Parts: sequence; C-alpha cells; structure tokens
Amino acid sequence: EITFNELRMMRLMDNSHLPWQGEFDYFKQLPCRYFGIRKDGNLIAGSAAWVHRLFYIWVDPEHRMKGYGGAIINRNIKELKPDIFRITYANNSNLYTFSEHLKIRRDKISQFELYKWLDKE
Repeated sequence: EITFNELRMMRLMDNSHLPWQGEFDYFKQLPCRYFGIRKDGNLIAGSAAWVHRLFYIWVDPEHRMKGYGGAIINRNIKELKPDIFRITYANNSNLYTFSEHLKIRRDKISQFELYKWLDKE
C-alpha cells in the first residue's frame, strides 16, 4: 500500500487527461485504497480504488507491458473484494488497449466525453 501523496507524485509524470471521476481532488474525498509497485525503491506503478471502482492506474512507460498493471488490478480486487469492478478512464487509447488485453468488457451503459474545439480567432 502507498499513500495518497505518493500517488499524487506519480501523477506529475503522467500527462494523460482524466475524467472528473478520476481527478485526484474528487477521489481524495473518498476512503480509497492506494496501491503501488516499487522497483529498486522507486515507485513505478500505482492505483486508487474504492469499493468497486478503479479511479486511477498508472505504470511508468519504461515498465509497461511487464504485468504490473494487471498485478495492481488483481491486488485491488483481492483487497476490496468487489462483486463487480469498474474502471473509470477518459478517451485514452493506452488504457483502452490495456483493458482489451485483460478482457475487461464495456458496460452496456457507458459515459462518453464530448469535446468542442475552440477557435483561436
């Protein structure tokens, strides 16, 4: 287990877009559990989850595709013991591919983000 502040420090290295449910100010208010993986004393992966929802997961790009993300999800499931486990993420192709690889399926009802590009004129 890691602390909220340790996970927040990881976020400084992650520049991906987060939906409001994945924002640190949102899930900080919940009694989340924070898990991480260290290699040579350095935190290389981390997650935030509560009850049945994974709000945030990140693995350092240099350590991806080695099973760390799946290991963190398994740890969350083992500790939280949810009936169903949901992952909240924005339109992030890396997380989508990761979810597909783990055979995580999309709910019948899903939330999508809409974007409007603003003209610079």
